Amino acid sequence: MAGYTTLTFADIIAQQPHSKGYAAAPVFVQGEKIFAFHQSMLYEAKILKVEMRNKMNSTRLGDKEMYYFIHYQGWKTKWDEWVNDSRILKYTDQNRDFQRQMRELKEGSNKKRSLRKLRELTPPPEPKKPCVEEIPEEILDAPETLELPFILQRVLAEDYDNIQNNKQVVTMPVQFTVFDILQSFADEKLQKNSETNPFNFAIISDIRAYFDQALGTLLLYRIERTQYQRILANMKAKKCPEAFSQIYGPQHLLRLFYLLPEIVEEAGMPRESKNLILYYVSEILEYMERNSPELFSHKAYSNVPEDYFKDM
Repeated sequence: MAGYTTLTFADIIAQQPHSKGYAAAPVFVQGEKIFAFHQSMLYEAKILKVEMRNKMNSTRLGDKEMYYFIHYQGWKTKWDEWVNDSRILKYTDQNRDFQRQMRELKEGSNKKRSLRKLRELTPPPEPKKPCVEEIPEEILDAPETLELPFILQRVLAEDYDNIQNNKQVVTMPVQFTVFDILQSFADEKLQKNSETNPFNFAIISDIRAYFDQALGTLLLYRIERTQYQRILANMKAKKCPEAFSQIYGPQHLLRLFYLLPEIVEEAGMPRESKNLILYYVSEILEYMERNSPELFSHKAYSNVPEDYFKDM
């Protein structure tokens, strides 16, 4: 775009100190001004404390890493938090440009999905659930939003870059469809299912059905409309599956999950139902993060043919 250099997320990460294997000493220092990720956006922040702490989610004794207690500029102190270096970036002009790109991504998606569109779209069905007293407390007390893992934030940024800046589209057929991903997640949950914390399998079919409904309305960039119309034609001619969830893949599923908190909020669901949906989606996001090397490939995008834009 005019005025600054277009960056990919890979460019940003490659120039960070923590991407070069430095771990013995802090790569950020107390009092340093930084950029920090919070709920899929990049904000200015300041490091207040630096400590070596036990590594999160590690079961190995003595496995430690550097943590930083940060304050988001202009925010109340209640939002101050400890993060590791995967959540923060150096305060550079290049990263400021990337922050601007992320803001434009969010603003562009906001324009695309007006409140009118959200209201016209039938919200996800309220999950079939036991009475409130039987819902585990960890679900009832779950945050009423989704925190996208850093790796998946990167995927969304690269998805935007490939489509909006490189003028590419997701290659069809995809290696893993939405149906495949949700089914694999459900199979994994089935193996771990327990009476004390049963998994609501109906929500998988609900998410799949809602993806089919939302795709054409909320989940496509303009450049993808031609591809979408061609897929519709093939569906009518019975040349491909008749459900979008059996055609599209993880990139579009991730876009849905990014929008989902706003969608369920606009739907006016009861708090218990909203938390139930977001809780299960957060588990699917964790599954996608664990399997991200397999699900998200740089080869997933391709250049469009010369005649592609004639149909737009």
